[in-house]
Amino acid sequence: MFLNWNDNARTTGAWDLFIKNKLCLLKKLSFSLIFLAITSASSFATVYYVSNSGNDSNSGTSPTEAWQTLKKVNSFSPGPGDQILFKRGDSWVGTIEVKASGTNGSPILYGAYGSGNRPVIYGSETISGWTKHSGNIFKATFSSNVEQLFVDGERLVLARYPNSGYTNDSYSSAWNGATSIGRKSAYIMGSSVVSSSSSIIGANGTLLTNKLAFLDSAGEWYYDSGNNTVYLWSPGGDSPDNYIVRGSTLKYGVNLNGNDYITIENINIRDSYDKGIYGSGSNDITVNSCDINYIEQYGIYITSAKNSEITNNIISNINRNGIWVYSANSLVEGNSISNIGLFESFHKLANGQQVGTAIMSRANDCTINYNTIEKSGYCGINFWGKNTMVKYNYINNAMYVQSDGGAIYTYNGPNYSDPASAGSEVHYNIIQNSNGSNAGYTTKWGDAHGIYMDDKIHDVSVKYNTVTGCLNGGGIFLHIAGEIDVQYNTVVDCAVGLLTGAESADSYYYNNIVYAFDTPGNTVWWTDSHQRMTKVDGGAISVYNNNKFIHRHTTTNPFNNSFSFSEWKAFTSQDANSTFDDSALAEGETEVLFLNKQKQAKSINLGSSVYRDIDGNKVSGTITLQPFTSKILIKTTSVNNTNQSPEIQGQVFEINSDIPADGVVGQVTATDPDQDQLEYTITGGNTENLFYINTSSGEILAKTDIMANEDKSVELVVTVTDNAASPLSASAIVTINIVAPANNDETNVTPGDLTAPVISDFSVPETASSPEIPVLTLEASDNTAITGYLITESENTPAADDQNWSASVPESYTFTSSGSFELFAWAKDEAGNVSAPATATIEVILDNSIVEYVTICEGEDYLGWMKSGIYEHSRTTNELTSENLIENSDFTSGSAGWRYWGASGYKLEVSTNNDEFVSAPASLQVYCKQNSTNNASLHLIVGDNIPLEEGKTYEFSFYAKATKTFRVGSIYAHEWKYPWGKTGIFKDKNPVITESWARYNLKFIATTTTNHTQIRFYLGNSLPVGESLFLDDVLFYESSATQQTTEQNVITYLTVNPIQYSTETITITEGENYQGWTDSGQYERTLTASTGCDSVVTTILVVESLNNKSAEINSQQQPQINQKTTFEDFIIYPNPANSYVHINFSYVPTDKTTVEVINNSGEILFTHLIETTLNKINLNHLSPGLYFINLRNKHGTNTQKLIIK
Repeated sequence: MFLNWNDNARTTGAWDLFIKNKLCLLKKLSFSLIFLAITSASSFATVYYVSNSGNDSNSGTSPTEAWQTLKKVNSFSPGPGDQILFKRGDSWVGTIEVKASGTNGSPILYGAYGSGNRPVIYGSETISGWTKHSGNIFKATFSSNVEQLFVDGERLVLARYPNSGYTNDSYSSAWNGATSIGRKSAYIMGSSVVSSSSSIIGANGTLLTNKLAFLDSAGEWYYDSGNNTVYLWSPGGDSPDNYIVRGSTLKYGVNLNGNDYITIENINIRDSYDKGIYGSGSNDITVNSCDINYIEQYGIYITSAKNSEITNNIISNINRNGIWVYSANSLVEGNSISNIGLFESFHKLANGQQVGTAIMSRANDCTINYNTIEKSGYCGINFWGKNTMVKYNYINNAMYVQSDGGAIYTYNGPNYSDPASAGSEVHYNIIQNSNGSNAGYTTKWGDAHGIYMDDKIHDVSVKYNTVTGCLNGGGIFLHIAGEIDVQYNTVVDCAVGLLTGAESADSYYYNNIVYAFDTPGNTVWWTDSHQRMTKVDGGAISVYNNNKFIHRHTTTNPFNNSFSFSEWKAFTSQDANSTFDDSALAEGETEVLFLNKQKQAKSINLGSSVYRDIDGNKVSGTITLQPFTSKILIKTTSVNNTNQSPEIQGQVFEINSDIPADGVVGQVTATDPDQDQLEYTITGGNTENLFYINTSSGEILAKTDIMANEDKSVELVVTVTDNAASPLSASAIVTINIVAPANNDETNVTPGDLTAPVISDFSVPETASSPEIPVLTLEASDNTAITGYLITESENTPAADDQNWSASVPESYTFTSSGSFELFAWAKDEAGNVSAPATATIEVILDNSIVEYVTICEGEDYLGWMKSGIYEHSRTTNELTSENLIENSDFTSGSAGWRYWGASGYKLEVSTNNDEFVSAPASLQVYCKQNSTNNASLHLIVGDNIPLEEGKTYEFSFYAKATKTFRVGSIYAHEWKYPWGKTGIFKDKNPVITESWARYNLKFIATTTTNHTQIRFYLGNSLPVGESLFLDDVLFYESSATQQTTEQNVITYLTVNPIQYSTETITITEGENYQGWTDSGQYERTLTASTGCDSVVTTILVVESLNNKSAEINSQQQPQINQKTTFEDFIIYPNPANSYVHINFSYVPTDKTTVEVINNSGEILFTHLIETTLNKINLNHLSPGLYFINLRNKHGTNTQKLIIK
């Protein structure tokens, strides 16, 4: 039973004129156009908004039409390029379930909009209703298992014994049911539920958790799953009702569900009990600028994947691993990771190797750069994979709980011939305090190292690193390794500087500095002994030369176990050109290691002190360290009496309310290395004489009343001068932003104009046989002027900033289906006032022609057409002529043959609907009354005696819609009786049912021959409670069945969007990358334009050498007065920047010039037209990291780096 449309008479007048105009364009189109508007081949992406104040019945496509719940977000499948944005400052409890993949160049983004803190996705629920249990312990009933507990956002300790450290007490049956956590070896943790003495875990002591009897201290908790009760001793000992208490109940914060091309950005994910972000088999995943906190097992877990990017995230308080990425060709960069796998946070799970590793990488061609790691229970970075780049990372306090590991670690295994990490580079990393712990394992010191190349690793470059404070092992340790190139490293204050334990082949130690401090070290060979320069073990003798060894604290046995330098050289026949300095420090001298852990060069003012370097050269004044480098200096007792310049940084103050004369705006701060008294003066920028400065304190005050009634920025030049006999000065830009109070009226109505337009006339034809109809009249008036017109099918008032407003009266309106419609016409004025709607009704009856609107990109074709235009062609369709195996498929017999089965707590209501159907007389309506989390506990069933033949292919075809978009849990074909075996395979068993009627065609292959098949829709945990599924015209037939061929006329409106071509010049410093490129040259890539077509960008990449890098202009350097500044050498300051950056010229460029801010992925974040010589860019909405300032005009582009702190 199919639709049969009749041609109705048309209206005359304007309608006839409209048709005549269309006939001029469509020579072969006569009386009618359109059965169904087919979506374009390249659709525009959609932005969806989610807010706590939204409503799930909204469209979701604007902030004023935002959705409200994660349930709504998880109920639909976004398309490539779509964005789902959560409102900043809001929070949700649940899991983001990613339902679809993006595409290359058009990823699906889950992010944030608005201002304020990042939106929070909680894996925990609020617990309330506390009553006194006993003493200071309170209790509350809570039905879900609690895996972590939080009070006012801080994670508490699961009840444990002992309250600190491990116990060596003998087993007691009172421990049964508790969890035992301990160290199985130096580097393996274990946990087990206690049932006997044999289930106690720990080589030298155990930790017992998760038993009410252990709850004996403030800040501890316990959950009894037997009686669904939480027990808590609050941190303050008072009632938990005085706090916000939350229990961790959800497994994931984000579940990628195997989908590709997904970006997660600017979201705070916390409290999940397993993984913050989970992806298995998901390629091209980006996680950027997220906060991921208090996850029980893994912060980010991506495995069986490729092309992952994990950048600029803050990951903290994770009990197993911060980042677990088994993903080839991936980037882990700019992340701040802290408190990973710490003993004090262990709950019930601490099993296996790598517990406490901050970054775990197992794939080829990965880059791990610019990460900061603070305090990890095991390794800081553990990598395995060819061509892995580990560079510019800062790691402090790795190996905090376990031993036999390193801050940076890699391992091969038994076969030296395996490539493992061959071709990898470990360069420019700074490592401090990787010491290990013997607690719970051995009474001897467990070894821990800075950089550790373990069993059979080979062909790795270890260069330019600084390792310090490894007092229980080696600064650099090669264990049964080979062909490791160890050069230009600085190893300071380690038990052993360069440690080699056996070898598979020679490695090379060249040009390293090994410097010992007067701190005792502990190793497996000695305890509380002076530091050693080198040690070899297991017969290893690598190649050493041109190294500098310095040990000023002993003249006895500083090499190996007991060698002098000469004995070392004789024993190894190495270090022929190396040097050893054992000269003692003079009285009062101290050794200092200066570090630069920043991406930019760092200037360090040494004050009045005089230092000498390791070669004896005098050093005073200021030293400059390049990124991720270090310098050892000896502070002498001499004093530098030369006056040094004071130091002042650029500063920003804000006035956001009226301020009276003499009111304080802010206080400028400055320092002086010589501790001289400073005098502050305003030396420029105060052209309106609004401010003055207290010369001694640096306070800036208002000289007159200042009204905050308009946004304004004043840049003062403040100079600070010391009081030395020959005084010196320094200057900086001090910016004062006057900010008018925000207008929070969401309708954006301009103050003073509150009068909305009025529509006096609106009409359309009463009937139509074409989807595109003329607008006969639309007249409106306003007290000022009409700025926009809009026609909708919704009675909801459109937002003033809706993108569909038209500046002129629309000539036509297009429908996508037949039916009776009510149209709503709207008008708006310049102030954003929107009129009340005028309405008109129309009956649209379409014939059997098809019209389609297709958009393609330049260079593509559609049916051979490559230019925009209107085309006509015919399309062959096939109509089934063989038997439909579904009885009552059109519901002429009501719901006969259709039924449901539901377990306890699952219920459907099956009936027919005579108002909502595709073809008369009715559709089947399936209303969900009860549902829960088990997919297989709720079935819609049709048929009992459907015949199948093994090996044959069938088609299952039906029309469907739903009151709320959802994905069917599964569609299966079963035998109708026990054991209900499956009789075949559906190629797509999880279709997404949308809120509009659509035809679904599912291919089915029979795997058995039977006459007793039934088809079941599994709706458990999928069809939401209170929502309905509608079905109509359900067909099940053999694919080889005969078809009746018909021809349909098709009108194609083809739009060809052009490809945009551009060229950019990018300059980076050696060691950095742009788009993954590290070598100078010309590259080409594509970006997705707003039209959905690719843009081709040619990048001319210039890589500057670190040694030849020109000085960056930073906040201490000021633009030179009268300096000629051209398009080629514009000035950026301060750089690094915080809230604002200034881009200054000595003249306005004559050609139209724009400035673009670009992130490290090449994405243009915003554009600004250069119209003055002084330009200030607001950076408050950008995260810290590396960016590029790109100037562009018709002559080309010029790019400089920008660092945001």
